[in-house]
Amino acid sequence: MGQEVANATSRYRLRNGLTVIVRQRHTAPLIAIRVAIRAGWAEEPDEQAGVAGVAGVAGVARVAQEAVWQQMARRSKVPVEQMVARLGGQWQSEVRAFTATTTLIVPAESYAQAISFLAESLQPLTIEPEAVTAAL
Repeated sequence: MGQEVANATSRYRLRNGLTVIVRQRHTAPLIAIRVAIRAGWAEEPDEQAGVAGVAGVAGVARVAQEAVWQQMARRSKVPVEQMVARLGGQWQSEVRAFTATTTLIVPAESYAQAISFLAESLQPLTIEPEAVTAAL
């Protein structure tokens, strides 16, 4: 695992290839956990599909977002909305150019439960045919 530090931000690259970025701000007792998946954007024009080395994956970001949501709903013993409410948190999910992100913001004292919830829900991420259909 390697680490580089720039100002208040630390960036780690784990042996499995996952990049972890940590930014500390002590002004609010909150933890934000963001999972980002790099992929093509659903609305991108065909001529943009080859930009940034993602040739042929136009629309994959939207599919990835739907897959994350469906997998979390399938694997969680409690509906996602209820789990987030129990943790006193907020849930956000969005698709931007080449990236699908899922963010969970919780009070600092709930961080271990939030990380455990995300890890159980997303490991390993599988894309089911229903996610493709729902995304299109």
